Amino acid sequence: MKNVTQLLKQITRLTKENDALQQQLHVAMGNMDAIKAGNIDALVVAHKKAVKIYTEPTADKTYRILIEKMHEGALTLDKKGMILYCNSYFANMVGLPLETVIGTTMNNFIDEVSKKAYLVLFNQGWQGFSQDEVYLSAKKGNLIPALLSVNTLVLENSLVLSVILTDLTHQKNRAAFKGLLIQKIIKVIDEMIRLDEFLTINNSDYISTHLNYDYTYLSNIFSEIRGVTIQQHIIGRKIEMVKELLLHGELNLTQIAYNMQYSSVAHLSHQFKKITGISPTAYKQRNNKN
Repeated sequence: MKNVTQLLKQITRLTKENDALQQQLHVAMGNMDAIKAGNIDALVVAHKKAVKIYTEPTADKTYRILIEKMHEGALTLDKKGMILYCNSYFANMVGLPLETVIGTTMNNFIDEVSKKAYLVLFNQGWQGFSQDEVYLSAKKGNLIPALLSVNTLVLENSLVLSVILTDLTHQKNRAAFKGLLIQKIIKVIDEMIRLDEFLTINNSDYISTHLNYDYTYLSNIFSEIRGVTIQQHIIGRKIEMVKELLLHGELNLTQIAYNMQYSSVAHLSHQFKKITGISPTAYKQRNNKN
């Protein structure tokens, strides 16, 4: 009887152990299936002294890091324009915490002057790539010029609108600075042309000294904005002044050449014809007739 009782206890214990092992095997097989299917990207393994976490370096994780580190606003919108996701850069652009931005509508961050343009972009974006400049309305009423690019994107079997916003503040400020610098260059050139010692002046040194910038830097900006070199502008400006003197009729060509610091009448005539296509005399006669 005693042997039967011990045998029954042993059978019960073995049955429990078997059930536990079956359960562990079921969990392990389930985890293996999940790993194979790509549904698990991290494993936590307990050691005697520490817990180790093993992660799978997936492309998805790399893209998320890339988007967070990029210096452009990145968002996804649903059909109603609600922000499903945005990176930290966009939250910083509008001056709000990230958690207060997600879940709101993109239209809330578009300034009134750009709402019509944004609506057009939003509708076009569902058809394909489109972009335009808009103004964002940031915290404290600050306006931020931005290039807004939209396109469709499929995420987890759902179609969303991908939005990239490039802050144009620096470019706008840079363009304004260049425009102001061009005006200063033109003013200095006009002053230089009227100087008695113009012929003996080194143009590049004179302009560079009066504006406190390297001449090559000034020349590159001038050519970029105006489409001609500084030297070409100087010649063109001199010819315009010669035209005015010719039409006034008070000075002859020799006097004009002297006043405009040309080395000779021949030099003036050659440069005038090269720019206008006709000689100074022909120009004066034609305009007198008119």
